[in-house]
Amino acid sequence: MSLAAKIGLFLGILILGLAGVLIYAQTQVTPDKVRSLLVPLVEDTLDRQVAFGDIQIGFFSGISVADLRVKKQNSKEDFITIKNAKLSYRFFPLLRGRIVVDQVMLDEPVIDVSRFTDGSYNFSDLLKKNRSDRGQYPQAARALVSDIFSLFVHEVSVKNGSLTYTDKFKSPNVPYRFALQQLNIHAREIAPDQAFPLDLSVVLNGARLDLSGHYDITHTSGDFLVHLADLDMVPFSPYYRDLLPAKVGSGRVSLNLEVDLQPELLSSKGKLTLADLDLTLPSGTSLQKVHLTSDYSLIYDFMRQQLDLSTLLVNFNDMGVGMEGRLDFAAQETKMDLAVIFDQLDLRQAMQSLPDKLIRNYRKYSFAGSISGRAQLVGTLGQGSGLLKSAQLTLNGVQASVKDMRGGVSGALSYADAAVTAQNLMLSYGNQQALLNLQATRQPDGVLQGTFSLSAEELNLNELVATDSTASPLSAGEESSSGSAEGLGPFALPLDLHGNLTVRKARFKQLIIEQVTADVNLSDNRLRLDRLRGVMEQGRVLADAEVDLGVRGFVYQGQLDLTDVDAAVLAAGLLPDPGATLAGRLQWRSSFRGSGASAQPWLDRFQSKGEFSLQQGLIKGFPVIDSLAVFLGVDELHNLNFEDFSAAYDVRDGLVRVNGLLTGSQARLAPIGSVGSDGRLNMNLEVRLAPELAGRMGASGPFMKVFSDERGWGIIPVRLLGSLTQPEIGPDTAAIEKLMMNRVSQDAAGKAEADNPSSAPSDQESVKKMLDKTLNKLFGK
Repeated sequence: MSLAAKIGLFLGILILGLAGVLIYAQTQVTPDKVRSLLVPLVEDTLDRQVAFGDIQIGFFSGISVADLRVKKQNSKEDFITIKNAKLSYRFFPLLRGRIVVDQVMLDEPVIDVSRFTDGSYNFSDLLKKNRSDRGQYPQAARALVSDIFSLFVHEVSVKNGSLTYTDKFKSPNVPYRFALQQLNIHAREIAPDQAFPLDLSVVLNGARLDLSGHYDITHTSGDFLVHLADLDMVPFSPYYRDLLPAKVGSGRVSLNLEVDLQPELLSSKGKLTLADLDLTLPSGTSLQKVHLTSDYSLIYDFMRQQLDLSTLLVNFNDMGVGMEGRLDFAAQETKMDLAVIFDQLDLRQAMQSLPDKLIRNYRKYSFAGSISGRAQLVGTLGQGSGLLKSAQLTLNGVQASVKDMRGGVSGALSYADAAVTAQNLMLSYGNQQALLNLQATRQPDGVLQGTFSLSAEELNLNELVATDSTASPLSAGEESSSGSAEGLGPFALPLDLHGNLTVRKARFKQLIIEQVTADVNLSDNRLRLDRLRGVMEQGRVLADAEVDLGVRGFVYQGQLDLTDVDAAVLAAGLLPDPGATLAGRLQWRSSFRGSGASAQPWLDRFQSKGEFSLQQGLIKGFPVIDSLAVFLGVDELHNLNFEDFSAAYDVRDGLVRVNGLLTGSQARLAPIGSVGSDGRLNMNLEVRLAPELAGRMGASGPFMKVFSDERGWGIIPVRLLGSLTQPEIGPDTAAIEKLMMNRVSQDAAGKAEADNPSSAPSDQESVKKMLDKTLNKLFGK
């Protein structure tokens, strides 16, 4: 047979074969045949009724099914409807009873998903089937598929689908409903026992969600990349409101993340952004337009309802904080074991980033500096501050201002098992610095109890005490500002601390006290300084004091003892006039009490009693002494030397009441009276001068007889009025008259004994004339 004949025979047989195949396919692969084979398989696998509309079979192009419907389990309602489903298959495997699908395209599918009151879904039975036998199909279903079809789909496309979700679990009476629109899915290389690539896009409540990755139908597992932009959070609040400590009024969420889904675990990492967030805190504070971003890595266990955070970096209005740990949602109240991490948290930037309503009352403190560290939170949200299990903080130049005062702290703090430890914590106030070491434990009642030590090289009290004497006093009825010392307090400090204070050098005005030590106690809102000791120019300073911090403006009391202190040093340090001199060795003991700290009306509320003694001293350059020397015409009084100057005083109601005695070789002064808080004088002063000084006053014999004591010292009673800086000195006429009356009475009594009583000048008119004559001689009147 020739080659042409052989070729012709082959082509003829091939044509006849194809014709036979077409005839076979025409008679065997019919819509009814496909329906009869496919419907029972799908219904048995899904346990749901399945119905088709028109089926069109193109022998080389595929199958088109219209109006495909899958009912809900045991229901006449549709679970899935598909307007048109097209299958492109391989022809020759079909002849062997095997379907190999190249492409499935579903046009406008509609899916109705429901969650029931018991928490199950209308597809939960399908998941249980897929999970049986360690995630494989049931054996009967596998045998059925093997016997009839070997199903493999190269590509699936879903166009313009929609999904309706109804949730009766969260709200049985009024279920929540959500709709997904413009659902588009593209999957490739789909097989029942292996993962396949998947791309999905959908519009959820106006926000576009894109997903790409791999999914395993049998094991309900997969890995995805997810992108979501500007989804309104409020409709989904029932699903997160119990997890958040604040109520969300509005907000938009965006996602850019990776997800790895397993039957019992979900792991994810990526970035979450919350924009235009309006929150209401449990305290009622409202935060508006909050911007929050979070970079995270987490694992969620569905069975245990546990969320493990390996990384969570939160940026709150440009303020960054890190977090890691675990959240347990299984109990009625969420439990946590979280570590909060601060890395150079800038306080000034934080104050600018936080919403104004949240920190409005704190802006006036002008916080600055940074905080680094880690805090461990263990417990439930309802525990509040009791959540803090441990913390390690490093404070870098942290500062705050109160009125005109600015303080700061730097160093390390640690907290663990209710114990607080601070080592060499640097405290600063203005130019002052001190080191604090602290060991304290938080008690069950919340009180911090422990010991501490506070030390400083130098402490300038002038920067710690209100000294603005130029400020005008408060007018009647005017209240001091809340920022002033008068307005401080009351404080309720949960502290019970006992420690010691050591200062190498303390300064008050120009006065320097060295080697200062004290026992310090802060308990029950009371600050106590016990056994305060110091050295002042070889003299000793002893004091005890107590301040009640639990009342507005504070109330204080104590006592102060100065032993063998150089009065010249004390006066130079305290007195404003550098030209005045007060010398001698001072012994001073006093008690005091009062409230407030400003210059006025502080003295009106200050009380003190005490006494002092100054030995072997000198008074020079004081306006009162200089005016007295001029008034009496005795120059020696400008430099008043004395052997002892002792006095008792009583300060109350804004007055200093004095009763004293100064004794010297040439003069003796006995002041009695008061000095006002404004320096006003109201005092009687009895001056006694040695005979040689009294004689210089120009008085004649009668003066010496009337105004002298038994030793011949002249007695001159004077009145001190005016002020300490501008004194007004004049004769004390009442005291002089009393002296003269006593002298006249004595002379009259003596003359009566010697001569005749009727000759004594005993009438008041005679005494008055003698008084005027004596005053004229004595003071030039």
